[in-house]
Amino acid sequence: SGRVSDALAEGSWHEAILFLEQMRRQNRVPKLGALMRWVRGCDAAGADDRMALTCLDAILRTTTPSMVAPDDGLDDAAWGPDVVHLHQPWEPTTCGDDSAHRATQAATKPDDATQQHFRARFSVVGHEKAIDRRPPNYH
Repeated sequence: SGRVSDALAEGSWHEAILFLEQMRRQNRVPKLGALMRWVRGCDAAGADDRMALTCLDAILRTTTPSMVAPDDGLDDAAWGPDVVHLHQPWEPTTCGDDSAHRATQAATKPDDATQQHFRARFSVVGHEKAIDRRPPNYH
């Protein structure tokens, strides 16, 4: 795992991927601290660097082998750049028409008896306005 950390520190994505593939083939699962260090070193959040995403994919496949289908193999398709996908950040205000959201809320709202059943079992322990929170909650 030290070789992976060194490769990530140097920004050598290809080298790190090769070391991760070796670990995966040997069924060596790194410790949680190594995983956190590698993800932080990879720093693929918000990156447009496809190799950083490929490296992140390799890290995830090495640290959670139980989540990878046993028949996917270690071929180029499994380790390709299209395994981890980037998505646009969620913005609650970008949706102009919220009628679908309101319809879903109305369809899933519990009836009055169910609400009373659960309301009796909970109590408010604290309240603060969203704008007063640190950091402020604008939603």
